[in-house]
Amino acid sequence: MGYWLGIVFSCLDVLCVAVFCDAFLERKTRGLRFVVGALLCGVLSYIATIFVSHISEESPITLLKFAALITVYFVFASLFYLGKFWMRLLVVLLAYAIFTLLEFCV
Repeated sequence: MGYWLGIVFSCLDVLCVAVFCDAFLERKTRGLRFVVGALLCGVLSYIATIFVSHISEESPITLLKFAALITVYFVFASLFYLGKFWMRLLVVLLAYAIFTLLEFCV
């Protein structure tokens, strides 16, 4: 059950990042290529979360986990969205911060 819940949260996380990027940046690609990229981003974010959680079992929310997820989301944003480097980074950081706050509230 825990793995399925992790997969669902990773998919929601990627969906929120994609929707947030769509709101502030112009998308480079459409259709199936974007969907496959979003699914791959979800898989990579799940792997990053599991990998970092196993490294630091006593505290799963660490700076290393934050850095791993931000890296995955920034690569996703760089491949599929237009915009300057700093703008893409800012949008990804804001999306991650908002989703993290929502996750703690729910």
